[in-house]
Amino acid sequence: MSTATLTTDLPASKPPLASNWVRMFLIALTAVGIPALLIRLYAGLNITALGSVVPWGVWVAFYIYFIGLSAGSFLLSSLIFVFKNEELEPVGRLAVVQAFACLITGLVFIFLDLGHWERFWHVMAYPPWGSVLAWEIWFYNA
Repeated sequence: MSTATLTTDLPASKPPLASNWVRMFLIALTAVGIPALLIRLYAGLNITALGSVVPWGVWVAFYIYFIGLSAGSFLLSSLIFVFKNEELEPVGRLAVVQAFACLITGLVFIFLDLGHWERFWHVMAYPPWGSVLAWEIWFYNA
C-alpha cells in the first residue's frame, strides 16, 4: 500500500489590478490633501473666503452629519448592551467603535473650522457659556 502525499503548493496570488489603482488613487489624494490641509490650518479662514452671508461652512455641516452618525451608532449599541437584544449582538462592538470614531471625526471637522486652530483649548479654559457649541464640547468631554 503506497501513501501519496498531497502537496498544496499554490503560486502566490497577486492583488487584483483594481486594488493597485485604488491604492495609487488614495495615495495621490493624500499627497494633495495634506498640503491643502496645512495651508488651510496656516492661513485660517482667509483662504475659505467666507463672509458675513455664510458665517459657517461645509465643516459644520460635516460635524452635524458625523454627530448624527455617532448618536445613531450609540443608540444601536444601547439596544444591544443595555436592552440585551441578541439578534443585533454581532454588530455590538462595531457600533460602539463607530460611535466613538464618528464623535472624534465630528470634533475634528469643528477643529478645522476654527479661524485660529491653535486656540482650540480656549473653550475648556475660558468657556463661553452662551455658546451651544461650547456646551456640546463640554458634554462630549464629560
